[in-house]
Amino acid sequence: MNELHGLIGKREETYSHVMIRVGLSFAKNITKICCGRFDFLQKGTPTSDDVDLNYGNLRLLRAYLSVKEASDLASELIERKELRVKDITIPVSGQYHTMGLPYVGSMQHYAGIRLEWPFSLYGFRLDPNATGYPPQGRMVKLNLPIYPRGDDAVADFCDLDIGTGTVQNEIFFVLPDFRARIREMKILQEKLRVGVEPGEESAENLRLKFYLETGQESVSSTDIAIKNGFAEFPYEGDIKLTIAHLLSARTGDDIDHREFSPWWDRSRNGIVVEASELRIQELIREGEGLRIELKEELPSDEHRLLDSVVEFSNTAGGTILVGVAENGEVVGIRRSVEDLRETISNWISEKCDPRPEVEMNEVCLDEKTVLVLDVRGGPNKPYQDTDRGFFVRRGASNRQARRSEIEEMFRPR
Repeated sequence: MNELHGLIGKREETYSHVMIRVGLSFAKNITKICCGRFDFLQKGTPTSDDVDLNYGNLRLLRAYLSVKEASDLASELIERKELRVKDITIPVSGQYHTMGLPYVGSMQHYAGIRLEWPFSLYGFRLDPNATGYPPQGRMVKLNLPIYPRGDDAVADFCDLDIGTGTVQNEIFFVLPDFRARIREMKILQEKLRVGVEPGEESAENLRLKFYLETGQESVSSTDIAIKNGFAEFPYEGDIKLTIAHLLSARTGDDIDHREFSPWWDRSRNGIVVEASELRIQELIREGEGLRIELKEELPSDEHRLLDSVVEFSNTAGGTILVGVAENGEVVGIRRSVEDLRETISNWISEKCDPRPEVEMNEVCLDEKTVLVLDVRGGPNKPYQDTDRGFFVRRGASNRQARRSEIEEMFRPR
């Protein structure tokens, strides 16, 4: 517990208030904690009214306290084994613990929590006999949000990503580090570029360090200063692993990090891949979706391609890969690149109005050529296939736009 209070004291001047959220279950006149969360808020963050959502067998409470009040409340929980929230004092049993890692990087998930800034995380794990379990039935009550399960209600209220699972029997203490953060890591052709956002620490007092593995070698960088919000590091070969750490030049503290490997099946939050071959590998890994379309070959019916071009133009843009099967297998194009470019350009000119903005490039993967069509989300919406009408993207498929959607696209911006 000394570590928790020490860190609160160290960062206290960067915090304004603490938001406390807790889910409580009621069964046989006994109140128990399902899950809870203490979030230390950055100075200048506006607070809102306290919240009390009472479903009868489940109650969701939110309150704002000063940093000192929240610190004292944490001490009562850990030492006296009780939690006071609003008008309720709940006896608990459990164990305070650290999470076994120095900090969680910005944009990264851990224990269902993700923040824009790096954060330290501590927990109080409730014993099974002290744990409240959310009702499994539907949560429905007049003037309150509806949820399919109690777990969904608690997770949404406490901002926890549990998917289709259950909330953990934990009370979390979330302490963000507002000194600085990595905004994004871009993997460009032959260089890495990391964008940095200074916070309490000035850019002059920040340094980036890189570690990189390619097919040929492993390399580490020196301490790289931040210039105009960025730091860059060149590389050669195919990236296997890249790690970037942001440090304070004043204290030597490791503040934030970002890492990437094309072989990891994990979230790519805060990572942008623009290197041609690697980018296409990443798009194939993601599979067909809102902004990706895979075509094993150029279809004989031009509308099967133009519908996708039109719908990407009418939404936020997207990429069409010709020479990649729906299962992600790279089969390569069967006609010359020049022939495909000319055919597609003619189709777009003759059948699309207004003309969408489409950039075509070729990329070689596994000694096979893939034609890449990058379609910009157009500035002159709505776009149409003159033979078939207006299309929009929904999930991994196209559909004709409804009248209301077409009217919205015609509306002046």
